[in-house]
Amino acid sequence: MKTDNHPLIGRDVRPPRNWNEWLERWHAAGTYNEMLGLLHTGFNISFGRYSLEETEYTHIDQLLFYFGLAEGWKHGLYSPMDNQEMFLVGYNARGGEIKKSSSDLRQDLAKKAFEMLCLNFFAANFRDENREKWLLAMYWRDVFSDKLFPTILRFFRADPLDSSIDNLSKSWEKPSNNEKQAIAFLLDLMCYMWEWEETETDSYFEGERKEEMKKENARIRNHVENGKLLMMDILVFLDRLDLLDKHMLDLSDACLAKLTEIAMRAEIQNHFLLGNKAKPVENLQEACYVGSSVAKFLLIREVRKKIHNTLKAMEAAKRKIKDAETELQETVAAIG
Repeated sequence: MKTDNHPLIGRDVRPPRNWNEWLERWHAAGTYNEMLGLLHTGFNISFGRYSLEETEYTHIDQLLFYFGLAEGWKHGLYSPMDNQEMFLVGYNARGGEIKKSSSDLRQDLAKKAFEMLCLNFFAANFRDENREKWLLAMYWRDVFSDKLFPTILRFFRADPLDSSIDNLSKSWEKPSNNEKQAIAFLLDLMCYMWEWEETETDSYFEGERKEEMKKENARIRNHVENGKLLMMDILVFLDRLDLLDKHMLDLSDACLAKLTEIAMRAEIQNHFLLGNKAKPVENLQEACYVGSSVAKFLLIREVRKKIHNTLKAMEAAKRKIKDAETELQETVAAIG
């Protein structure tokens, strides 16, 4: 087949040489289509520098960029500067024109950024036990980096006014396949935080390296404890408090206070009352009465805690009796 006259022959066809050039092209892009194409290929770009003058970037910087663009993808990106102009973006199956406003196109770009995060970050499935351990370690190390971890928690922050989570569908809406990947990531993150253990330092490290690992343990522990607290709203929203069943007795005071606050948002509706007005619940029992799963969880925890403490006290008493019997036998033997 002759290609001498092919329109692509003679064109400089190549990807952006690195993330620096990709960013230059992004900021220079003047149309929706250019931006959409760049977002689609952004995760396939090198981070190598071609000169010392270029800024050094990592994939963490790339993720932060995509998180920033994806903000608000679900519920709209409106600006007071938007006008009423509608732009032709395609045609439907019947040949009719499809037109969108600037805010529509802006939200489509945010959706694209979220989609790429789902495909290239949330869907990584790095809790898969078949993965190489070093890959698992690298993935979670990146997740708990000082820049990325707060960004993830801020992206999925709770809105207590309508009991929703930013950048996820409302509780009555059906999540998209991309959202399901993000939700799976959040649940994996919660499990990882509860299973996380500090790296042993006394046996394997010495000197400066030992001090570095102690600081790293403290840094991650701080993220883990803050993350557990902020994830309470997410677990309740997703109706996955069951993930905390085996950790009930290990919940911090801060987590318990947060769960109690969520449970106490419940109201006794008028069909439960003789009057016509709803009223806030006054305790966990009332919250449980009106169907709060959080209140039920906390009340079950109270029962388990009491039984746990009783069993511990019984075990301690048995050990004390056994120690006393052993001491008595030793004394008698010494006298005899």
